[in-house]
Amino acid sequence: MHFEPISIVWLNQLSAEKRASLIHSLFRLARESTDRMEVAYQNPSAPESEARWRAVGNIQGYLDELNHPTAIQEYMRQHEQFFIAVQGKRVIGFTHIEPKTRKTLYSRITFVHPDYWGKQIGKKLQYSVFGFARKHGYTRLQGDLTSEGSHALYQQMAAKPRSFFKKGQRLERSTESIHITPAGFGISRLHVKINPPLLPKRPLTRRKKK
Repeated sequence: MHFEPISIVWLNQLSAEKRASLIHSLFRLARESTDRMEVAYQNPSAPESEARWRAVGNIQGYLDELNHPTAIQEYMRQHEQFFIAVQGKRVIGFTHIEPKTRKTLYSRITFVHPDYWGKQIGKKLQYSVFGFARKHGYTRLQGDLTSEGSHALYQQMAAKPRSFFKKGQRLERSTESIHITPAGFGISRLHVKINPPLLPKRPLTRRKKK
């Protein structure tokens, strides 16, 4: 079976015609993805291929922001950048970054179609961002990581395994700060917010006076 190669495209750098075509494809990906998420949530017993959509449901609000191709164009007019993962004529993932300070980029989202998980697409998107950062003088990339998959990606790239869960607690959100140098990159700061313990507290009992 022949598989078309997967390429990463810097949307902002394309000609107007090619950019318009990819913007419409990105819009369709956002719409189709939100529909799949809603179906998955309505069917708790869905097979694994569909259940994956529940795992990325936390980004549905962001995808809803891409409610029309003009919304994406407006983001780009604000000097925000999109890197798109493409296979053939199909958009299968993207990452969206924006300047935060003169030296810092903020990663708004990295999304890969669940049918393409495990193919290193998220890593390819991030390496494209690192290349953009170096070329334009950015030395730091920050982003909120809200899923186990995003944590796994950054752990794998930085080769610094960390434990994000504690007994009786669950992960809410964390922020990675990645320092970018010409020679490479590394996680330099990690902040994790953890929800209150899920385990019920033991009821207090009064000691009987002797």
